[in-house]
Amino acid sequence: MVDHRRSLGLEGENTALEYLLCKGYELLARNYRCRLGEMDLVMRDQGRVIFVEVRTKSTLSYGTGLESITYRKRTKLRRVAEQFLARYSLQGADLRFDVVSILHPRGGQPTVDHVEGAF
Repeated sequence: MVDHRRSLGLEGENTALEYLLCKGYELLARNYRCRLGEMDLVMRDQGRVIFVEVRTKSTLSYGTGLESITYRKRTKLRRVAEQFLARYSLQGADLRFDVVSILHPRGGQPTVDHVEGAF
């Protein structure tokens, strides 16, 4: 079960990255980790730093990817973003938090829902 979830998550991150690169975004970091947590993708688009949380689901039984991001998770992502900006001397940069939800049903084609400025 854990292996299936891990591979589904990795497929979702790959799909999200490919989608964003096709939109012209530039990859700054993937799976950025610090003592405060992890950020799935850090991208740049037209000078703006974009922090991306990727959520991959095989069904919508428990809601969408966006709906699964709690207040606690948003707070944690903001702190990780602050750490990233400080580490790479990007304080004061224009930034945005996006969510890319991937619905990848078993045996089906994935669909991508990109919410810009999600929180």
